[in-house]
Amino acid sequence: MVQCTDNQALMKLLLKAGQLLLESGAETYRAEDAALYMFRGIGQGEISIFAVPTVLIVEIITEDGTAVSGCKRIRRRAIDLDKISQINNIVRKVSQREIDAAEALEALEILDRQPGGKFVPVLLSTAAAAGAFSLLFGGKLPELFLAFFSCLLAQLIGLFFRSVSMHQFFNSLIAGLVPTLIMAAVGRIFPQINEQAVIVGSMLPLFPGVTMVNAIRDAINGDLVSGVSRAAEAILIAAGLGIGASLIFLPGVM
Repeated sequence: MVQCTDNQALMKLLLKAGQLLLESGAETYRAEDAALYMFRGIGQGEISIFAVPTVLIVEIITEDGTAVSGCKRIRRRAIDLDKISQINNIVRKVSQREIDAAEALEALEILDRQPGGKFVPVLLSTAAAAGAFSLLFGGKLPELFLAFFSCLLAQLIGLFFRSVSMHQFFNSLIAGLVPTLIMAAVGRIFPQINEQAVIVGSMLPLFPGVTMVNAIRDAINGDLVSGVSRAAEAILIAAGLGIGASLIFLPGVM
């Protein structure tokens, strides 16, 4: 496989791969390394890459001194480890010159257009984890079912508000509000229910654990801007969950 001499096509490939990685929840150094490996495989000249969770900037200096630069704004982020794995496979093939830039870009475009086929399993598995957590906090079978239902409903409502472009903080606030609201109503009818086990169990799978881990990994890797911004995002999500849960009890406290 020959090297890519069309730097515009190569730039589109590098930006697309980095964009999909960042949108899928990958660490910023992974997005930078993906672009670097592909450029070393099929590019010519020198490359500079800067990535943070919300933007990716790439500049290529060709052998004749010409500069080609590109920027991609990252507006949505989620956790999709399967997509990250598929992108890594494409990056590996490019770096080993098994496919060219056009083929790789086409594969990434197809991957980007694929619907979330694991949408329902993710919802159900997260709700199942909530039920299991409720048992760890002293709940029994009724608490398990209530935590499962509360977490599932909170996710569905959060997805609706996410579709109308609400900020992640408000989605987290709703995710904390819904289980607490349900238990405030159920607790009046069935006072023997362990409300704390249900509420904590419902919220625990929604805490931003992966985001915080990525923040720590970015900071350790020397990407301090990305580390701090991801940590701030994780803290904001956790605060939203806590505030949402406390809103139900606030009138009684006051």
